[in-house]
Order: sequence, then C-alpha cells, then structure tokens
Amino acid sequence: MRSAAARSARWHLPNGWTARGGGHRLSRLLIQLALLATLVVPIPASASQPATVAPVSVASETEMTMMLPPDCSGYRQRRVFLEVQAWWLGPNTPKGTAHLHAGTCFPLGQKVSGRIQFDVRIIMHNNPGHLFSMSAGVFGGEDRYIKLDKRCKETCTFWVTTHVDTRTTLDGWHEFRFKPRVRFRNGDRMMTSTGWPALIRNGRRVGDENRDSIGALVARGWYERHGYQTPILRNARDAIRGPLSGVWEPKVWLVKGGQGYPSTRVGAYVDPDFHNDDPGIVILSRRWAYKGSLTIDTTKLMNGWHRLVLRVTARHNDRNNSGIEVIFFNVRN
Repeated sequence: MRSAAARSARWHLPNGWTARGGGHRLSRLLIQLALLATLVVPIPASASQPATVAPVSVASETEMTMMLPPDCSGYRQRRVFLEVQAWWLGPNTPKGTAHLHAGTCFPLGQKVSGRIQFDVRIIMHNNPGHLFSMSAGVFGGEDRYIKLDKRCKETCTFWVTTHVDTRTTLDGWHEFRFKPRVRFRNGDRMMTSTGWPALIRNGRRVGDENRDSIGALVARGWYERHGYQTPILRNARDAIRGPLSGVWEPKVWLVKGGQGYPSTRVGAYVDPDFHNDDPGIVILSRRWAYKGSLTIDTTKLMNGWHRLVLRVTARHNDRNNSGIEVIFFNVRN
C-alpha cells in the first residue's frame, strides 16, 4: 500500500481543465498544486508501529490545494475523502480565527472488519496552539490515543497513520471518530471530531451503540467551556453518490451540539477559500440554526470536483466557536 503522503500528491483535475485552458481559479490552483508536489514527504506505515507522523510545512498553502480530493485508491475498501474542521476566535488567537482540520480516506457506508488502517491529514492554519494528541476509534469501542507534539506558525499539514480495531465493539452501523486536539497557552483546548458511519461485520451480535442504518454524516467543532457546533449532512449517502447533474438538494442540519451555545451564524458554500476570506458560492447564510434542504444548481458549475462546505458558528462573550463539514462532489452535466 502506498503511503498517505504519496497518495495525497495525486490529485484529480476536473474534466475539461488543462494547463493552458481557463477554469474556476485555475491559475491559482495550478500554482498551489505545484508547490504542494514539491513539499510532500512519504510516510512509512507498518503494523508494528501503531502511529507514524510526518510533517508537511506549507507556509503559503491555501484552501486551493485542498479544492480537489486526495486519491483514495490503494485501500481494500472503497473510500472517499472526508474532512471536518474546528475554528476558534478569541483573545488567545491574536492573528484571527484559528483552524484545525482533520480528514482521511474513509470507507463510508462500506462493510468493514478487523483492523483498519487510516491515514489522517491534520491541518493547522493560523493556530498558535499546541497539537498534542489525536484519538481514533469506533463509538462504543476502544479509542487509540496518539501523543503528538506539533506547532505551526502559519499553515502546516501533518499526516498521522494509525489503525482502528473494529473488533473492540459489536457488529452494526457505527460512528468512527477521529479527534485531533490543540491546547493553547492559557490551558484551553480545542478539538474537531468526526461522526462517519461504516457497517462493522466481525461475526458478533449487534449492540445497543449501533445506528439503525447509515444515517447522517456528522462534523463537530468543540472548544473548552463552549461545547460543540455540529453541521450535519442528513443522508451520508449524499457524500458517495456518483457524478451529479442538474439540481442537487441535499438535506442538512446546521445546529449547535452538546453543551454548545445557540448558533449565531450558519452557512453552506461551494468552493470557498476561507483562508483568504473568499466565501465562494454562497448557498445559504443566516443568523440562526437551519434544518432543511439546500438547492445547488450544478449546471452553473464546471464539470469536475467541487466542495460543499457546511458551517455552524456560535458567538458568545465576543468569542466564536465553529464546526465545519467538507463534502466533495463531482459534477458531470
């Protein structure tokens, strides 16, 4: 199996895009892709070493290098790249909003068993905190805690290779949770967390912790004493549909999570570059929680890969806590 970083170096250009042709932000994208290609380093992965970490320091990296999904071939199961993010703005982030991203090639909706390898991409952007740990596991089973010791001045990417043992829980639909954590100098912590479903089949009875079906695709942004903000794609299968055409109407919940303050800004965006204050195509933006459908006219998009980004923010005492979910989708009209 190829390493995570080696897979990440292989990106898919949308149909009809060439090095000489135009396209949606094409020139910026090609520059960023060229930069990333020179900086990616391989990550060794072995069963005898539970977790390995390799840094890719990309000071000038923007979300343009994340516009296209990393290649998820080479795994036993069919996988898609998914990502969650936490954002925090407070007195301990003097340069503005601090970002913490976590993404991996995930067997969404697939049958899985035994011990599974995951190559997790963690990105810190404008984040003065200390990346000190990540846990990986199945809800209802055992988490594997990985000690980290990473800091970042501007924008940095770290790949963490780890394994989840699905035999630590019973059969059925379960959430897989990947949780990187950052601690700030004042002792406060921030975290992002996934709620991604797969069907575990190890020949054991079904337990109470399982879902009834594939259910929703959940993202969580958390900050100490501010709780969770939780964007949700109601039908996880929307993230693994084939190429889309015409009008796409995914159902979403953009709401606060456990212990969270009421949401004060929610939104849905196509192809944003938030690292450069570019919201992309705004599908929804409002000042309170939202439960309903989005209307995305794919005929107004170029054929090829795009990102739907869901955002939920709560502002409390002049501090912003946000949860972000990123869903890649392919357009073919």
